[in-house]
Amino acid sequence: MSVLRRPSHSRRAPIRVGLDLDGTIIAYDDVFHRHAVAAFDLPPEVSARKNAIRAWLRASEHGEQGWIELQRMVYGPKIGDASIAPGLPAFLSALRSAGTQLSIISHKSRYSAALPRVDLHEAAYGWLERQGFFDANGFAIARSRVFFESSRAEKIRRIESEGCDVFVDDLEEVLRDPSFPSSVERWLYEPRGELKPRDGLRCFSEWGTLADRIETLR
Repeated sequence: MSVLRRPSHSRRAPIRVGLDLDGTIIAYDDVFHRHAVAAFDLPPEVSARKNAIRAWLRASEHGEQGWIELQRMVYGPKIGDASIAPGLPAFLSALRSAGTQLSIISHKSRYSAALPRVDLHEAAYGWLERQGFFDANGFAIARSRVFFESSRAEKIRRIESEGCDVFVDDLEEVLRDPSFPSSVERWLYEPRGELKPRDGLRCFSEWGTLADRIETLR
């Protein structure tokens, strides 16, 4: 992955980095697995990757509704069990030291589809607050720089309107969307994936490998 460099057309402007939330900032796989085993009898030997758990539930007697209920649980009342992605704190601290402008842009509905309804936005805000994202002595990210959009299209429009130079997501389909702005550098986070070259994407599996690259932003 090449070093992130300040765009030549805006030498004095701070770099703007956008981060996805679920699966990029918040690490959920072990939480999905644990609660799927407890609530839906997922065999423990099924991979902890979210896609594997989703596929098993959809093929089981629980079906699509089981997957919807598990998401309500994990993104709502059990979000406190989730952890910040390994190595991300050092990366965020490096961004702050470099004076980078950071936005969190997520495709997230306000309320869960499964009953009883949960306010997923408030659950996510609460998690971010507990992790020190809004703390002046922590990552010092303004709450106003967190955006929850109701569709992928709106998420991509927000990435563009925020003027992001770089956007990081764990979903390749978001970065490959035809409407994704061509001026934005696309970083694909694959914590459990097999890294391989992909045209137009910069792929990485560990946040810690990026922290030393932030010096180029100063």
